[in-house]
Amino acid sequence: MDYLERAIAPKFNEIKPFSLVEAKTTRLSNNVPLHLINAGDQPVVKIEILIKAGKWFESQDGTSFFTTKMLREGVSEKNSNEISVFLDQFGAFLELNPSADYCNISLYVLTKYLRDVLPLLSQIIFEPTFPEKELVVLKNIKKQSLKLDNEKNNIVGAKLFRKALFGGNHPYGKELKPEDIDLIDQKDLVKLHRKRFFKDVEIIVSGKVDGNDLKLLEEHFGSFNIKTEEESYIQFEPLSDDREVCIEKDGSLQSTIRIGKLLFKKNHPDYIKVLVVNEILGGYFGSRLMRNIREDKGYTYGIHSSIVSLRNEGYFVIGTDVKKDFTQATIDEIHKEINILRNELIGQEELDTVKNYMLGSFLSNVTTPFSLADKFKSIHFHGLTYDFYKDYFQTIKALSAMEILELSRKYLDIDSMTEVVVGGK
Repeated sequence: MDYLERAIAPKFNEIKPFSLVEAKTTRLSNNVPLHLINAGDQPVVKIEILIKAGKWFESQDGTSFFTTKMLREGVSEKNSNEISVFLDQFGAFLELNPSADYCNISLYVLTKYLRDVLPLLSQIIFEPTFPEKELVVLKNIKKQSLKLDNEKNNIVGAKLFRKALFGGNHPYGKELKPEDIDLIDQKDLVKLHRKRFFKDVEIIVSGKVDGNDLKLLEEHFGSFNIKTEEESYIQFEPLSDDREVCIEKDGSLQSTIRIGKLLFKKNHPDYIKVLVVNEILGGYFGSRLMRNIREDKGYTYGIHSSIVSLRNEGYFVIGTDVKKDFTQATIDEIHKEINILRNELIGQEELDTVKNYMLGSFLSNVTTPFSLADKFKSIHFHGLTYDFYKDYFQTIKALSAMEILELSRKYLDIDSMTEVVVGGK
């Protein structure tokens, strides 16, 4: 009888060449781009409508959030309850996700019911009524949510960190306040909707679909007059010379820590290489920060670093929550691990482990049509092609220990980083 020797790690299996199911792009008769990912065995489809109507495009704080969230609260023939009942009878699920860059409307439904729900989806996006009663309710809910969020160190820390990086008036740095919500009324939502929801619209369809389904999309989305326009970008406020922000909270038992810096977007030539540097430092469960600060010191349940790629900017951030007494010690250990990465060559075994983990994770995340759609969005909205993923594998495989050292010295200078603590030291 063969036994599994658990004291010996299994051997790495070499990642073999792969090919992704790529999006095929056509245009509706009104010139709206339609990106199709026809994949999967299950008769399910996801329709995503992406509109440039986020914080970048609002003249009054909060209007993009409320305009997006209010879409499902009423159309000419149905109120919010009737919309919900109608979608439920077909097992359809509607998501409304506002962000700084986009308004994202996603509908999940069985392919056979696409004909039934597309007319309503079209009305929700292009013909909402924004009923005042529901707006009052949503505003009150959001204000209560903000109040609760502002009592949570991790949420306050994330807000303060983005504000420190981008400035309080920048779309990526501004924070919605209760007084902003009080100023919003129905007319503001109607105005933003008319101004932005008929411009720069794109549709992504993923799942099992055929030509008849595409005809339905043309029928219900191809008749609207959709325009495109050049974007205008907001300039950054200068960063403060003070790179440390500490909010003392006497009753807090824990502190939130955020350390990081502005970096670059996904189209930067060093982006993929720096992803590997990040993974080594704090990007996965076996990272150096996790081994030191969680496993060895026991200061936290988890610590993570990441490269955040927004449409117009990117940044690097380390985040964790620790017992208040361990705050400074944790910061010291973070600095220590960064300095080791900047001054000592990584061992080949550790580097191979990280490389295999990253490549294996990538392949495990492209097994469904919806994940393939996410991979398409990840490149398309950064002006990249599928060559990015070929470069991803080749670059990671070829990256050397010396390059890791050089990249760490170039981009992980502690003196250039912003440090935010909420709770206290």
